[in-house]
Amino acid sequence: MIRHLLKLVWRRKRSTGLLMLEVAVSFLVVFGVAAVGLRLLYNWRRPLGFDWRHVWVVVVDTNVRGDDTWRLEQVQRMAQLEREAARLPRVVAAGGTLIVPYNLGGENTNIHYGDRGPITSMDEVTDGFAAVMGLQLVGGRWFGPADDGATVTPVVINRHLARELFGDEEPLGKVITRGPRRHRVVGLIDDFRQDGELADTGNYMFTRIVPDPQVRPPQCLLLRMAPGTTADYEQAILSRLAPVATGWSLSIQPLSAVRHGRFRFQLAPLIVGLVVAAFLLLMVALGLLGVLWQNVTRRTRELGLRRAAGASRAAVHRQVLLELLLVTTLAVLPALALVLQLPLVLPIAPAVLAESIAVGLVVVYTLGALSGLYPSRIATRLPPAEALRWE
Repeated sequence: MIRHLLKLVWRRKRSTGLLMLEVAVSFLVVFGVAAVGLRLLYNWRRPLGFDWRHVWVVVVDTNVRGDDTWRLEQVQRMAQLEREAARLPRVVAAGGTLIVPYNLGGENTNIHYGDRGPITSMDEVTDGFAAVMGLQLVGGRWFGPADDGATVTPVVINRHLARELFGDEEPLGKVITRGPRRHRVVGLIDDFRQDGELADTGNYMFTRIVPDPQVRPPQCLLLRMAPGTTADYEQAILSRLAPVATGWSLSIQPLSAVRHGRFRFQLAPLIVGLVVAAFLLLMVALGLLGVLWQNVTRRTRELGLRRAAGASRAAVHRQVLLELLLVTTLAVLPALALVLQLPLVLPIAPAVLAESIAVGLVVVYTLGALSGLYPSRIATRLPPAEALRWE
C-alpha cells in the first residue's frame, strides 16, 4: 500500500512540490515559535532571586554627566537621600542601585580568577539593597559597615558565576580581579535574574557602593513599602526628599510598572511569531484543501474504478488521507533533519528541543488531516457509474 502511494505521489511531484515546501516551512515556523514559548515558560518556572512586590523606584536626575564628575558634597547628598527615605513611616527598607531590576541596560564585565575569565552581569548597590529586594544568601554574608576601609572591595556573586570561576572550590574568601580592581567574595546567592522571570539564568555579581567621590553613587533608590501603601504616599516621599535633593529632579513609580513594561518588550517577538505562524498555517491549509480537491476531481476515473472493483467508502477515504499524510511526512523529514542540527550552533535545552519538535509535528499533521477531511469525503461519494462512463 505504501509503495503504491509513493508511486502516486512521485507521479504528481510537480503539483505537490510547492505544497511540500510550504509544509516544511510551516513546521519550521511552528517549531521556532514553540521553542521560544517553551523557553520562556521554563524560565518563568525558575526562581527569580528577588521579590519585586511592594517595591517602589525613586529615580534621581542629578544632571551630572560622566563617571568622574562627582563632588564629595553630591555623593554625601545621595547617601543622605537614602537615609531620609529609610526614616519614612511606611518605608520598611531603602537601598541604592545603579540598575533597576527589569530595566533595559546593565553592565557586563570580565572577571578573572587564575586562568578563568568568564563574562558576568553586575550591579553596584548600597548596603540596604539586599533587604529591599529580599535577597536570600546561601553562603557568607551581605556587605555592610564592617567592610568600611577594606582595601579589597567586597562582592556577592551567584552560584552560576561561582561554578564558572571556582568549579568545586569554596568561593567565599577568594579574591578575584576586574581589570585593575581586586574584589573579595564575601557572600553567595542562589540566583538573581536582573531582566525578570522570562530571562535566562546567567552570571551575576554585586559590588558595594560607598560614599566616595571616586565611586559612582546610586542613580536610583529602591524602597520596600509596607503592604497596603497606596500611590497617595508618593507625595509624602517627595516632600521628605525634596529639601535634600535641591536642584535635582525626583520621580517615583512602582517596580511592578517597570516589570509590566519589560514583559511587553520580551513578549513582543513571540506575539509577532504567533501571528506569522497563524497566517502561514492558514495559507498552507487552504493550499492543501485546494490541491486535494483538484486531485480528487481529476482522479474521478481512478477512484470510481476502485469503488466499482469493490472498494468500500472507508478504503477510499483512508487512501486520500494516507496520501496527504505521506506528502506531509516527506516534507517534514528534511526540515526535521535541519532542526536536529540546532544544538550544534545554538544553546537549546534538550527538553525544549524535544517538546518543540513534538508541537511542530502535532500541528502540521493535525493541519494536514483536517485539510484532507472534506476532499476525502467527496472522493467517497463518487459513484462507480461516473468512472465507467469514461470507458
